[in-house]
Amino acid sequence: MSALLVAASGPSFTDHWRVIIAVAIVVGVATLSLTHTSSRIRRHRALALFLGSGWIAIALGVAIGPSGLRLIDARTLMDARPLAMLALTWIGLIVGLQLRRAVIAAIPSAVWRTIAFDVLATMAIATVGWLALRAWIDDARWLPFAVTAAAGGFLGWSPETRSFGLRSGNGSARTFVQATAGLAGVALILAVAFADLLAPTIEGDGLRSQGFVAAGTALGLLAALGTALGARVLLVRVQRHQPETLVVLLGVIALLSGVADRLDLSPLLIGAACGATIANCHGPSMRDLETTIARAEPALATVVFVMTGVLLHGTHVGIALVVAAAIVAHRLLVKPALVRAALGPAAAEIDREIPLRGVTLREAPLALAVACSIVLEHGGGSTTSLAALAIAAAAGVILLPATVRAAHTEPAP
Repeated sequence: MSALLVAASGPSFTDHWRVIIAVAIVVGVATLSLTHTSSRIRRHRALALFLGSGWIAIALGVAIGPSGLRLIDARTLMDARPLAMLALTWIGLIVGLQLRRAVIAAIPSAVWRTIAFDVLATMAIATVGWLALRAWIDDARWLPFAVTAAAGGFLGWSPETRSFGLRSGNGSARTFVQATAGLAGVALILAVAFADLLAPTIEGDGLRSQGFVAAGTALGLLAALGTALGARVLLVRVQRHQPETLVVLLGVIALLSGVADRLDLSPLLIGAACGATIANCHGPSMRDLETTIARAEPALATVVFVMTGVLLHGTHVGIALVVAAAIVAHRLLVKPALVRAALGPAAAEIDREIPLRGVTLREAPLALAVACSIVLEHGGGSTTSLAALAIAAAAGVILLPATVRAAHTEPAP
């Protein structure tokens, strides 16, 4: 009996309880984000801006992580990694649901031009950054992933428009902001897959050849396709019963996250591929599955913000501040010019409804999810990239009111 008490009081027992307590805190906060009270709070313009930036959840992550109460440290974080993979896979599903053929076909050409300009500019910045760091760092196999994570801060913007006070009649501006943000999110997830494919060639990784990574990616995408089609068969049989739909969804997410983990792939990529397949499968049962997936978005955003705070331990603060300053400067000075060049005459009309400089200033929350995925899979300097994204996101929220006021006082072009 005394031996059992000694074992129970040992560090292993304590570590397990730390994980349980930390997970309970995260699940509790995420559940609160799904309540009607939370939904009403997010309708307020100022609160939508504040809560959408995730400051509270990131602070909670820092508090329970290695930098705070140490409920989660480096070792216990790996014990909780499967839960993080599940959340990231679910987020990938939400991103993939936007890729319905009818929706893609209806996207205006101005949005496609904006995405093209944005992607090319981000690629140029990432290439210059990688070349500069590669000349400075002798052996850093994590470098392509750290650069990709940081690139998420330059690409796209937040799809949230409530904080700008858009009225129901402002359809063109809202459509432009949200459609561009959605496509930028897909581009960012594809960039992670490209970095994964390119890294063995660039860094000379002897453990995984480029062909091996390509084969694993193809196998993962086939698994995502098969899982979506299998879910369709099961949902037809359960005849749109909500409990059964939820069970099927949890099974899909568990299977996809397991596939991503075993194949060393981004759970966001696998989830997005499955989500795109679900979006293009017809039938009321699949629409019910889409609704169930999308309802969890506020909770998943909370989980990502908390995860960000936990993973910030061990950051090189100086480099993070420099990268964050570069992100904010790009979003404030360069990105508005790129958007106006892509939109042409239509820029003035959209700018009257919603200040473009305010739109471009706000970082996409998905960038944090992508960076968390990279940190969990590759570690290394990616943690510093994640910190830079968090700092830039906070700076964007702080600077937004003054930026919007300045935009309203500028003379019309």
